[in-house]
Amino acid sequence: MTEDTLLQPNWLQQVIRYRFGLLLLSLLLFSLPLLPPTQPPVSDWVYFLGRFHPLIIHFPIVLIGLLLLLEALNTFNLITFTSPIRWLMLGMAMLSSLTAILLGYLLYQTGEYTGDVMQVHLWAGIGVAIGTLWLGFLLLQSLAHPSIRYQQAYLVVLLATNGVLVFASHQGGSLTHGTDYLTEYVPSLQPVPVKAEEEMLVYHDVIVPMLDAKCYSCHNEHKTKGDLLLTNLADMTTGGKSGEPGLTPGEPEQSEVWNRVVLPEDHDDHMPPEGKPSLTATEMDILRWWIETGTDPNTAYLDALADSSIALPITDYVAGLRAAHRMQWKAEQELAELVSQVVYEEAPYLIENDPEAPDLVTLQMRFPPVAFQDQDLIAIRPLYEQLSEVSLISSEISDDGLYHIGQMKQLRSLNLQKTNIDGSGLVYLTELPQLETLDLSHTDVTDANLLYITRFPALRELYLYETPVSKPVLEALQTHCPSLTINITRNPMY
Repeated sequence: MTEDTLLQPNWLQQVIRYRFGLLLLSLLLFSLPLLPPTQPPVSDWVYFLGRFHPLIIHFPIVLIGLLLLLEALNTFNLITFTSPIRWLMLGMAMLSSLTAILLGYLLYQTGEYTGDVMQVHLWAGIGVAIGTLWLGFLLLQSLAHPSIRYQQAYLVVLLATNGVLVFASHQGGSLTHGTDYLTEYVPSLQPVPVKAEEEMLVYHDVIVPMLDAKCYSCHNEHKTKGDLLLTNLADMTTGGKSGEPGLTPGEPEQSEVWNRVVLPEDHDDHMPPEGKPSLTATEMDILRWWIETGTDPNTAYLDALADSSIALPITDYVAGLRAAHRMQWKAEQELAELVSQVVYEEAPYLIENDPEAPDLVTLQMRFPPVAFQDQDLIAIRPLYEQLSEVSLISSEISDDGLYHIGQMKQLRSLNLQKTNIDGSGLVYLTELPQLETLDLSHTDVTDANLLYITRFPALRELYLYETPVSKPVLEALQTHCPSLTINITRNPMY
């Protein structure tokens, strides 16, 4: 130590003596992402502590940024930044950074956050913590060996640490809010093409989308409730079981469609039925106007705009349609990007769009089958929230793999035929809010493990063909879940 160092307080002399420990700690931090991931299931304590990361992270952000501001003001002689305050702030910044890194790493181990953005955020966060450690080292080094170069290096590292801090914070925000959170409302350089107003027709471009959203699910070629078909104008005029015409051009009160939509929502004949969204006031105004003006399929949109009685409602409605179209286009682009992350030439699975939900996808095994094991489920993690149907027939999935499937919150159908499960992992599926169909045929599911089925919130159909489940358990399960259809025959879909 130099003579100047010996003039420091005893506690600071001891800190200076062990300053190289900060460099060793920075090396340990650098190796953190290289450690093997924790195997599921993850302890509840990991979840509990990890979720404090978003709270603690604000402390180093403020401290490191404030430290740069005070050093800048001190450099230009605008304030006097004393050493005790500098050490206090830097010490708190180091401690809070290390705490945030530890909690963030625990959160990372839960598997709740994955993907490239997560990896970048992890490395950037570690970079910030390492930066604070180097700041401490450089200050201590300048005390042990007073030199202007250490002070200059300190300021350079402080500036760089703040730069990395801004980048890491942005990546963390992207994980929480989405990668385009800051740019979501920036005007697009490639706007979604929309139909010109002079080309639009009221029936085709306004009425049809309205009926599609609110009516077609019950009144289409495949499902014609009350024998009333609404997917084409001719059938709408004919009417259904009631004998009344669905539409009477020019006379809303003589049109069954209109009479049903204006009924109170709790009325048995109200359209749409209970549980489905009713027409809004704007939609009802447009529908009535269209019927009153004759339901002409060739009425131009511009003609509607020229009618002051309907111009404002129809303008607002079309604006909403276009906004929804932009959102749908954006969702499709994001989904395509996610799919591209998990699909490769030799992938053992096929991923296809869900025909019933354009923002979701389905997954099934290739034929002939290729080896697919529990760890392969990790590769498709970016799509967990977009999977609606998963078929893992003849794969090597075990009960441990069901932990990953339990994170697919949009899942409606799951086929585990001829897999290596005994049902002990079914507990991981008990919180899937939309799972309606489960196929456990040709598995070794046991009586005891099958009872987890009683905790499934939405299950409607269960297949147990060629399983060792006993008859008493089947009867008990049926008694406890009367709305569940239990099939001991082969699933006709496979």
